[in-house]
Amino acid sequence: MTAPVLRVVTQLTGGPGRHVLGVTRALGTEWPALVATGRTQSTDEGPGEAELRVERLPLESGLVPMRDIRALRGLERLVASEGPWLVETHGFKPGVLGRQAAFRSRTRPMTLSVSMA
Repeated sequence: MTAPVLRVVTQLTGGPGRHVLGVTRALGTEWPALVATGRTQSTDEGPGEAELRVERLPLESGLVPMRDIRALRGLERLVASEGPWLVETHGFKPGVLGRQAAFRSRTRPMTLSVSMA
């Protein structure tokens, strides 16, 4: 099953992570989404977590060049295989890598950067 929305966030903990999980759960099957993240917090799993599609990537907030390149390659593969029409990013690193993966894609999905201020 392909997802029309690819959400990219460094970790599914804290404010941005809770926002991503909440929006993804709320929209449910009407707007299926794939969540690409670096870290998850298994102790905070709530109802419905099992039906979320989460792809783990080596995505970290710090500067780690080799992991950043692997995360970019992983995002490029996800964009190519899922064919999303929207890549929604949360944070600086996910924003840079998500926009780059969308730009390099043949389909060129739209990008949306969400910041939690």
